Amino acid sequence: MSEEQESGRKPWHQHFETIGSISAIIVGVAALYVSWDQGRVMRDEVRASVWPVVQMSGYINRRNDQLVIGLSLQSAGVGPARVERITIRQSGDLVTDLADLLERMPPGADRSVETSTGRIMAPGGTLTPFELRYSEGSELTEVDAVELYDVMSQERVVVQIAITD
Repeated sequence: MSEEQESGRKPWHQHFETIGSISAIIVGVAALYVSWDQGRVMRDEVRASVWPVVQMSGYINRRNDQLVIGLSLQSAGVGPARVERITIRQSGDLVTDLADLLERMPPGADRSVETSTGRIMAPGGTLTPFELRYSEGSELTEVDAVELYDVMSQERVVVQIAITD
């Protein structure tokens, strides 16, 4: 007889209850980790799904015999976007306010301005911070909008929008 049989103890590989218990503990710990990780991923996805996203477009076009130059913002995200500030630079120089912007543009414009600082934009909402309309009699009446866009795009105008959710 072997020594283990004489003492009445089973060899280690025959302790199915112990092996089963250890396996259950390992599976339980793995399931707990997977559950925690899935919760973290879901929180990140929910946070990302309500990010504010604002699309900006500067435009120059013809509308009703007027040349129109402006800036338009649209909230394209799922959540609301709060506009903190809009910063415009032309050739590296800061455009300080609307008066400074108008000095840099051709004279004779009818202007339209919407307050944008602190404004909360709902998803799909639009905002036109400024629009300049040049009617007959101004020096831009006969200017082609595409040609003017090409000239103005060489001015290296940079617009930055700071938003929060």
